[in-house]
Amino acid sequence: MKYYIITADDYGMCDVVNKAIDDCMSAGLVTTTNVIVNMDDLAPAANLRKRFPNVSIGMHWNITAGKPISPIHEISSLVDENGNFYKVLDFFYRYKKGLIKKEHIKKELKAQYKLFYDLCGKADYWNTHQNSGLSIHTFSIFNEVALELGIDKTRSFQRTYIKGGTYPSTIKGKFIELAKRIFFDIWFGYIIPRKGTKLPDGRMIYFDDTEKSKDIRNIAENVLWKKKNIVEMVVHPAIVANYKYFGTLTDVRLAEWKMFSDPDTLKYLNERNIKVANFDILDDNEN
Repeated sequence: MKYYIITADDYGMCDVVNKAIDDCMSAGLVTTTNVIVNMDDLAPAANLRKRFPNVSIGMHWNITAGKPISPIHEISSLVDENGNFYKVLDFFYRYKKGLIKKEHIKKELKAQYKLFYDLCGKADYWNTHQNSGLSIHTFSIFNEVALELGIDKTRSFQRTYIKGGTYPSTIKGKFIELAKRIFFDIWFGYIIPRKGTKLPDGRMIYFDDTEKSKDIRNIAENVLWKKKNIVEMVVHPAIVANYKYFGTLTDVRLAEWKMFSDPDTLKYLNERNIKVANFDILDDNEN
């Protein structure tokens, strides 16, 4: 049996995202969502578990957009002169320069989790907004805090490709992608699990954000499973294409909402012996 964990990121960002994710969970396609606690529309997250008892609810830690939960003077290395988090590229630059204090990251992560816990209870898993935890150094900080809080599941970045997908066209691009695949296979396939963290077998990788590249029917027919049985598909649905926090993800958000809120999509997967699952499948797969 093959399983998709279909995860909708950014619950709590704004009402147009929350509404879209609600629709996708109601259709039975989206099996997990994660909550970002420092954005515009957090209140509906308080009823997520009651409304969707079979959906995994995760902590979507965010230290690269908006304002912090902690008092600014207590995490000053994370914010600019206006009290906003540094944008993700600036964050990584400052981290490499030693300008970001690890204790400030840990403090803010714990402050965000307290707010999450008060609304949603214990997180079923964790991940990060804009992949701010996706470096050897920052991941170890996030994962250390997560394990301390009793959260032992997260997103894998092992590559799962789609046959016929749009791949890097240059020699340099292909070399970089090969290096990433090898690195992530070792890091997420062997090193991280030894620390006590559970992960899916891989994550769907797209090289363009077009409607075709995210078409579940195209993916189901062409995914290259290899030895992977549990693969996470990450989506960012919204009922409108543009909002102040969307960045480069615009029209594809609207396309994902339409696709993953359609009950016929779930029927299509079931007919191909592909099941959707939440993060509990990682516990079942362990036994």
